[in-house]
Amino acid sequence: MYRNRNIVSRVRHKLGRTLCLIILCSLVLGIAIIIGYYNKKSENNQQTVTRITKFTKLMKNYMANKSAGVTAASINVDLESFQFNDQLFTAYKWQDNSPETDSLCGALDSVLMGTMDPNNSPERHNKIWRVVEFSVKTICERISIPLPNYRVPWGHNWYAFSISIPRILVFAAFLHRDQFNRPNREIEGWLRLLVPELLVTPKKSMGWTRDGPNAVMMAIPYLGANILLNRYDKAVANEDFKYVLKYIQVNYVTSGEGFYADGGFVFHTNMRAYGYVYGSFVDFKLLADYYKSDSIATKLERIYNLLNNPSPKIKSQYGPWFSRTQNMSVSTKAYGTFGYNIIPSNSMVSVRTADFTLQFHGQKRYLGHYEADQANYNMLQYATMSRQYHYEDTDPILRLEFMTYYPGVISLNNKHVVLKTDPIFTTTQSFVPDDAQSILCQINDRTIGVYNTYNIRVLKFKVEEVILITDYGMTISYNVKQRGGNIGGGAVGDDTVFVSTNFGKLRDAITEDSAGKTATKIAHFKNDSTICHTSGPTYLRKCLREEDNMEFYCFQMELDNNNCAAFSTYHTTVQPSIQNVATNVICENRYKLYYHKEHLFLIDVVDNVAAVGIGADGIRSMISFSAKTIKHELGATCRIRGGEFSAASGVYKDITNNMRVYSLFTDVTANSNEDIMRRVAEATSKANK
Repeated sequence: MYRNRNIVSRVRHKLGRTLCLIILCSLVLGIAIIIGYYNKKSENNQQTVTRITKFTKLMKNYMANKSAGVTAASINVDLESFQFNDQLFTAYKWQDNSPETDSLCGALDSVLMGTMDPNNSPERHNKIWRVVEFSVKTICERISIPLPNYRVPWGHNWYAFSISIPRILVFAAFLHRDQFNRPNREIEGWLRLLVPELLVTPKKSMGWTRDGPNAVMMAIPYLGANILLNRYDKAVANEDFKYVLKYIQVNYVTSGEGFYADGGFVFHTNMRAYGYVYGSFVDFKLLADYYKSDSIATKLERIYNLLNNPSPKIKSQYGPWFSRTQNMSVSTKAYGTFGYNIIPSNSMVSVRTADFTLQFHGQKRYLGHYEADQANYNMLQYATMSRQYHYEDTDPILRLEFMTYYPGVISLNNKHVVLKTDPIFTTTQSFVPDDAQSILCQINDRTIGVYNTYNIRVLKFKVEEVILITDYGMTISYNVKQRGGNIGGGAVGDDTVFVSTNFGKLRDAITEDSAGKTATKIAHFKNDSTICHTSGPTYLRKCLREEDNMEFYCFQMELDNNNCAAFSTYHTTVQPSIQNVATNVICENRYKLYYHKEHLFLIDVVDNVAAVGIGADGIRSMISFSAKTIKHELGATCRIRGGEFSAASGVYKDITNNMRVYSLFTDVTANSNEDIMRRVAEATSKANK
């Protein structure tokens, strides 16, 4: 009995020691796990802090780049127009309106930039943050979750909800931490609630899938939010985020959407949409800097060098390459080179001198202009037909009331032609002329030749055009047919609206070897290659821009009681080169326009050296002669059929006559004034026989 007790005791003793060892080991292991957990958490926290610091620095650079040109005064205007109610900024009725919501987000972007102003007083700084906090709360309270697929919270445009509002939330959260060394609970609460709902991935939002630069812009708030929410590793492992990182490498394509090696860019299936490259440059750069990819900015800057004019005189450039709004021009960036570049993939030419920028696009079947949709009130259909010069003071807005005055924009019965677009709620509908094609060739080191043909079905116009582009301007020869017309009282059929006397010769010269589009010198134009258009009655129209009292003039040609803009625009502030009048003539007091013996003359009465004459007998070259001689012949006042012009005052009344409207390619061909006057006399004598 005693022995059995001893055995039991020893067993208990051993079990106790084992149990103690197990408990001890468990404690050690538990402590190790806890220490490891906290070390890991500390490491993760440190990684998060590092990521927050890195993102904050790059975000501030991003905002500094976007705020270039945004003055404290303009921010003050927004602050002064702010009211602490549902209206927010008085200028924007944003609650149910997409464009107004976009404008509201733009105003908030500017106000956020104002928090970084080193000259802020404490009172101004605090006021800005009160505006930001109240705006964030007011906007976010209107967004109901869960969000239904394929519907935006209000309005018709997705952009504000997939890009602008998430970015404002993320940037405000990071800026508050940076400026106050603590999180803003309300802003970060809205961020935590809404950003993961609005941005499921950088490509997926509200049921839609985006790509290209849209996904790049969506990736910025997506990345920032997931850094703050400690979800970085999972977020960047997402295949859609990997897609963005691959896209920003700017790998070149040879067809379809994407970047081309010659500087072309196509997006949304068929659009020259450099606005995405321009607008998202800071987004490309932030991601490139975060992941240390140095080549991206260089590739994008190369595109800017092709398109931008570096001259400080030129404040704007051809807007439809960059914007889908009513703007005809956008502010230039500090890139660009003088000279010209051809971008064959997009059928585009950019000519840049210190005094002007001429940016031209040819037509292609598969390439449209930027978006043209009624939901955003865009009018880029008109820009498809426009050929636009840009001087320092070029009218920056493609406005409906001036539509008939822009070069190349067609008008019927001198009324605005509103080309129809489907009233659908898309923002990526493009306007593509029917059956369009373009051939570009380099004629010599100063001249580019272009042949275009396209159909504008809604206007029943079939257009062929030959365009010669030089470093001082361009000329255009048109052969336009109106289907189903009734010109001259004839039967309904296909009628030629404009016929250029040497159109076929020029067209054949450019197109004879389309394989050598950009390198082969396949056409040689002589100095007397004037391009003439025959038209019916022609009008010099004038309109006044009310905000600055600038007068604009435009020749318009009438056919069959219709008016078509004659591809010539005039305003009173820029002096032309008389030797290179081409399609842009500026009528001001020093330039006098005379009509005499079937000739039209433009005279520089200040320099007393140059003028233009158009003979009724057909092709004439540019003519230079003594203004004194012409003034002696014509007198101070010259009668013009249908109108009157006073040389003393430079005042125009309605000028109407049957004349030849023309474009010139070359410099003055005559050797002397005597030679000029002899040729004028010969032409006049021939016309009077």
